[in-house]
Amino acid sequence: DETDRRREKQQAHNEEQGITPQALKRNVKDIMELGDITKSKQQRMNKQVPLSKVAESSQTYEIFTPLQLEKEIAKLEGLMYKHAQNLEFELAAEKRDQIEKLRQQFITNS
Repeated sequence: DETDRRREKQQAHNEEQGITPQALKRNVKDIMELGDITKSKQQRMNKQVPLSKVAESSQTYEIFTPLQLEKEIAKLEGLMYKHAQNLEFELAAEKRDQIEKLRQQFITNS
């Protein structure tokens, strides 16, 4: 089998070179910070949004007071970190995006 052949070849190479394979060591927080924040404003503005994401039926559109926004952001941050700890990165990213939208709304309303 090709997979076994490659695995044996890699293990032989690692033994020759004295390499001990190690798992990737990254904090969940580091992974979460790799989202849209790393992109420049111009890149975010030029991003193409899939048609399915333009108006999702699960999304609610409400106007919050600043106090309500703070509470909602805190709640979503808790959920985001919970999802990240459970290695549910797609769900955590969705919460991160929702938080960013609420923060923008907070800035606009303030």
